[in-house]
Amino acid sequence: MSTLMIGAATSEMALDAASLATGRMLEAPLRAGAFVIVHDQTPFCMISCDVIALTRDLVDEIGAGVAGACGIPADNLLVTSTHTHHAPGTLPIYLNPRNEAFAQRTVAAAVEAARKAMAAANENGGQAELLHATGQEATVGGNSRWLTQEGQITWSGHDESVMVRPTGPHDPDLPVLAARDASGRFLGAVFGHGTHNIGTLGDYRQVFSPGFFGLAAQELERQ
Repeated sequence: MSTLMIGAATSEMALDAASLATGRMLEAPLRAGAFVIVHDQTPFCMISCDVIALTRDLVDEIGAGVAGACGIPADNLLVTSTHTHHAPGTLPIYLNPRNEAFAQRTVAAAVEAARKAMAAANENGGQAELLHATGQEATVGGNSRWLTQEGQITWSGHDESVMVRPTGPHDPDLPVLAARDASGRFLGAVFGHGTHNIGTLGDYRQVFSPGFFGLAAQELERQ
């Protein structure tokens, strides 16, 4: 008989000393989230981190850590980021170097989230059910490249009065992958949307935040 075990978990990345020294408040926890699927004893894992991006060396560290902690090979692991623009930098941006301390906290949180998700999958039993649906969210985001009256293509930060139209379409689809156990108990979910993760509840200049994707995920958990 085929078995399907599923578990989900998160782990927080605490702010490092340099980030705390900026005086910016933490609007909501910055986290790594993991979603583990074990089908007939073959494990797969998806990890998403509340950072702008992850460089290859960090992904390799996460992969090695997950393999050691969970036995999940790199070929069965997907590591990504929520692309929040409101977290300490995990890669060099313009003249700002990578925040090495926070980058290592991100690696540790990703591995810990995977470990906890694997443990949850083992505890949840082998008769999980995987569900999929696709909705739409067309009121958030859009194509960021606009054609101007001068025939140029511009990005954000320019005079909106000279912008004619977007240069292409924007994908509003919002796919959701969710899981429940044999009793119907909710086990976890993964969702995605093709929009830059820029947006906070407070003044973006004064807070660290997972951005609206992370904020939405945490609100869904509370509900």
